[in-house]
Amino acid sequence: MNLITLLPLFFWLFLHQQRKWSSFLEPPVFITAFWTALIVIHASLGFDVDVSKNSVIIIFLFLLFFCLGYSLSTKTISTSPVKINDKDSFLIISFWVGVISGLSAVIYLIASSKQGLSSLSSINAYLEMTTELTSRRYRGHAEPIISRILTLGHYNSAFLGGLLFAKISRTKWHSNLKFLTPIAVGILITLTLTTRASTLFTLFLWVGGYLATRLALNNFKVSFKLLLGSAVLLILLSSLFIITLQIRYSIPFSNVTLAFEKFRLDFFSFLGPFSIWLNGFLLQETHTLSLGQYSFSGIYDKLGIAERAQGIYIHSAFVSYGHPTNIYTSFRQLLQDFGILGTNLIFLTLGGALRLALFKVRQNIYNGFHLVFLSVFFTSALFSHITCILNYNSIIITFISAALCIEIQKAIHKHYKKTNNTLTPKNTPDITIKNTH
Repeated sequence: MNLITLLPLFFWLFLHQQRKWSSFLEPPVFITAFWTALIVIHASLGFDVDVSKNSVIIIFLFLLFFCLGYSLSTKTISTSPVKINDKDSFLIISFWVGVISGLSAVIYLIASSKQGLSSLSSINAYLEMTTELTSRRYRGHAEPIISRILTLGHYNSAFLGGLLFAKISRTKWHSNLKFLTPIAVGILITLTLTTRASTLFTLFLWVGGYLATRLALNNFKVSFKLLLGSAVLLILLSSLFIITLQIRYSIPFSNVTLAFEKFRLDFFSFLGPFSIWLNGFLLQETHTLSLGQYSFSGIYDKLGIAERAQGIYIHSAFVSYGHPTNIYTSFRQLLQDFGILGTNLIFLTLGGALRLALFKVRQNIYNGFHLVFLSVFFTSALFSHITCILNYNSIIITFISAALCIEIQKAIHKHYKKTNNTLTPKNTPDITIKNTH
């Protein structure tokens, strides 16, 4: 099927939501813009991948229910400027603790290899170390518990970095590039483990924190600088992932074409595998719903209810002359867990809940759990063409810890405000003593 024939539907929904809501970051506008862009990208870079009409229509239906749920909410959201406190000392301390934690994770991973820190002595030694860690992971050896704990701190710093950067005045952004440090640390982890997830998680958590805070502050504008910066970032990340593929699969650096082809089909063929699976799903007369087993597979695995396979799905779909891929989008997981009707109800409810969360953070941006809920939306949306990001326990823990950090910062602000009010002398009547002499 030619995707271009259904593209007007997505453009219509996006333009309708853009006219209806005040900000590009309001959830209905953002999600429809994102998936319209994904359809265009898929049509351009996934041109040789077969896509069924049903898969595109069902995604459009989910987006429609999401927009409807947001519209049905009765909360009137304030557009007035939101008050913020410049002295977020606890958040800044937590941020730097997370950065140090991420760097420690990199050092620990390198030290845990056979060659240890001597792996840094040359490029060849470093490549041998990355090959060892990659093969160890594919043989089923879990990442050391210490490095996993340290990585949790790193992910927390990524979210807080985005939040703190979003609070900066536009004229001062260049002096606060330190809040981009977690992205550099995430790239170091990727180059050590040769797993793209480390950079993707870091980047999407950072962007999720940034966009949620910008939406709360109601001061986001789409500018040429922003678009140019995003384009440069995408090019740099694509280059990083191509290099990572070459290291992981021992593809010669001179053969960039083969690595790019694998990268293209891994990242831009997502509608193909989803179409293949959906066609079989729709042919079934009855469906046994998994009720969260695939959308929250990490939690189910830890509770011993159902084991999570590496990559979530064991079986791959074959696209474009036999290229295997197990990237089915998050929609497959939702459909397997809750069915078509249940997934529509989830999107309808989610739309209304996000509007309530936005109402709360416009009242007080330090309402941590509501701000993080908005961030969950942005992060999940950015990951939706790959998988459901809540499959990963590390991400869920990060969201909870970030919300607690914000709530602690709110309590600190409240304490100082109360203390200052107590120390401020109250107005007393002017008593004049008359001289009787």
